Amino acid sequence: MKNSTSLLVTITIILSIIVVLSACNDDDELTTPEKISVISISEDAGYPGDSVFIQGTSLDKMQSITIDGEAVKVVRSSENEIVFIIEDHTTSGNLILDFGGIATSYEKFFKIYDPAWENLLTIPNTAPVAPWSHDFVTAEKGFVSDGASLNKTIDGGNNWEAVLTGNNLSSFQAVDEHTVWVHGDSWNAKRSIDGGVSWTDIKFRDDFLVDEIYFTSAMAGWAIGRYASLESSGILATDDGGMTWTEALKVEKKLFHYTYTKIFQPSQNLVFIPDLENKILLKTSDSGENWEEIIMHFNHPVFSDDIIHFVNENIAWLSSNKGVFKSEDGGENWTEVIVDLADVGEEIVGIHFFNDKKGVLLGSKGAIVITEDGGVNWDLLYIEAGFIKADLISPGNVLIARTDHAIIRRQFN
Repeated sequence: MKNSTSLLVTITIILSIIVVLSACNDDDELTTPEKISVISISEDAGYPGDSVFIQGTSLDKMQSITIDGEAVKVVRSSENEIVFIIEDHTTSGNLILDFGGIATSYEKFFKIYDPAWENLLTIPNTAPVAPWSHDFVTAEKGFVSDGASLNKTIDGGNNWEAVLTGNNLSSFQAVDEHTVWVHGDSWNAKRSIDGGVSWTDIKFRDDFLVDEIYFTSAMAGWAIGRYASLESSGILATDDGGMTWTEALKVEKKLFHYTYTKIFQPSQNLVFIPDLENKILLKTSDSGENWEEIIMHFNHPVFSDDIIHFVNENIAWLSSNKGVFKSEDGGENWTEVIVDLADVGEEIVGIHFFNDKKGVLLGSKGAIVITEDGGVNWDLLYIEAGFIKADLISPGNVLIARTDHAIIRRQFN
C-alpha cells in the first residue's frame, strides 16, 4: 500500500512537470520579461539643433522621451540606439525615458544651453576675477576695466581702446557715451565728459567718506557713505556734474557698508537706497527733498549688491541663500517665490527685470532663469560658464554680463 502511494505521487509529479514545460513553450500563455537598460547618453547638455545619442538594450520598447515635461523629436530608434534632436523651444530639466511599466523609467538632468549670447571680450585665464568690471550705455557702447586699465568700445566689442590707466579703476560708472566717472577711493574721483579723451580730478568733501556714487545724468548724481567720525552716515547730492556736493540726508547711525549698498532710480524723482546689511531702505519720491526710512521685514542674510532689484515704486526682487523673494509694497514686506533650483546647485548672483512681468535670474554655475509672468512660471537655460555680474541696458532689454572668462551680451525680446 505504501509502495502504491509512492508510485502515485511520483506519477503526479511527472505529469505536473510535463504540464509546466508545455505551458513554457506556449508564448501566448507565459512570457519572459525582456531586459531593458540604458548604457550611455552621448551628452548631458547641448544647444538647440544638437543630436543626442542614447545607447542601450531593448530601447525599441520605449514609449516616450521628454525633457522638462516636453516631448523631444526622435529622428532614429532601434533596439540598441535612440537619436533625438534638441528643438528650439526646449528648456533645461529632467530627461525621462518612459518604458510604459515594462521597466523602471530612466531619469537624468539635462542642460539646454542658450545660443543667444554674444562674446564681447575674452578675459585671459591668468587674470584675477575680482578687478574686472564693466558698464555699457547701449548694446554697442561701453567700458570694461581690469583694475589697471579702463577700455572703451563703440562697436559692440569688435575694437577696444584704452582711455585711462592707473590704480583702483574697477569702480566706475558710464553715465552716457560721453560722461564717465571713476571712483578711485573715498575722497577722490575722476570724471570725463568726452568719452575718456580727457579726465578731471574731482574731490569729495573732506569730512565725508564716499562708498558709492550714482549719476542719473551728466549733471545730477548721488554719493552715499559715512562722515569722517564714522558714527553717522549720509547722502550727498550734486547738480553741477560733481563740482560741488550738498548734504541731502544725514543719519545718526552706521549705514552703507559699500558691499551691501546700491542706488536704484526707477523713475526721475524716485530713488531707493537699500542697506541690506542693516535691513534698512531709504526712499525719496521728490528727488531728495524728503526721505523715508523703511524697515525691511526680511530675516535671511544677503551677500552682495547684485541680488536686489527695484522694478518700480512697488515691485522689488531679492535673493538670499534661502531663496528668491518678491516685494509688492516698495520693499517693506517680502514673500518667497518658488524657483526650483534645488537640484542643480545654483546660487543666484543677479536679478534683472525689464518690467513688472519679464525678468531674469542669473546663477553662479551659468543658469539663466526667465519669467514672463512676474515669477509664476520660470524657464531654465544655461551658458557654459558661471555668471559673476550683469548690467541691464534699458531701453533695449539687453543684458551685458561678466562670466569667469568673458564679457557677453544678450538681447531679450
